[in-house]
Amino acid sequence: MEDSKYEMRYHYHLQGFIYNLLKGSKYDYVHDKEGYKFFCFSNIFPARDLVKNDPRILIISSPDSEFICHLNEMLLCQSNAEISIGGMKFKID
Repeated sequence: MEDSKYEMRYHYHLQGFIYNLLKGSKYDYVHDKEGYKFFCFSNIFPARDLVKNDPRILIISSPDSEFICHLNEMLLCQSNAEISIGGMKFKID
C-alpha cells in the first residue's frame, strides 16, 4: 500500500476484484446471475486517507461457507501481492 487519498467511489472496482477471484471456479456464474448474488462486502475501513503500511480491513460474507473458503484460498494465493481497487493500492495480508 502506498500513500494516497481514500476514494469514496470504489465499490464497483471492489466488486470486480471479487468477481475476478471467482473466475474459472464453480462460482463463476455469480457475476451473470440476476438478482441477489448471495454475498456481500463491507466498506474498506477505516475510511481515511491511505498511509503506507497502515492496515485496512475488508469483510466479505456469505451463507455459503464453500464460497468463503474459495475466496480465502484465492486471497492466500495472492498473499503479499499488490492489488488496485480503483486508484487505491493495497497489499493482501
